[in-house]
Amino acid sequence: MCAYCREFRGGAGAVNDRRGRTVSVVRVHHPGHMNMQVTGNSAGEVQAKVEAFKSRMESYSFCGTPHVEVYGPDGRALARDKCGSRAGTEFAWDWIGKETGA
Repeated sequence: MCAYCREFRGGAGAVNDRRGRTVSVVRVHHPGHMNMQVTGNSAGEVQAKVEAFKSRMESYSFCGTPHVEVYGPDGRALARDKCGSRAGTEFAWDWIGKETGA
C-alpha cells in the first residue's frame, strides 16, 4: 500500500469509527502496468480485441495515483478524479474533515 493510501485510510478510519457501517471505503489496486495475451483467428481479430480492451481501460479515466471516486448511497458518483483534476480527492478530504472536525 502506498503512502497516500495509508494516509487516506487513516482519515477514513476516523469517519468509520463515527459512522459505523454507514460508510464504506474500498481500496482497489490498479497495477499501472500489465501484460496480456490476446489470441484470435486473424491479425484483424486480435487487433479488434486489443482496441476493445484499450477503449474499456480508457473509459475508467485513471490517470495515476491517487485516484479517488466518491459514491453516494444510491451508487451514483458524487465526485471523481479525472486527468488534470483531483475533484474526488478534494471532495473526500473535505468530507472527512467535516465529519471528524480535523
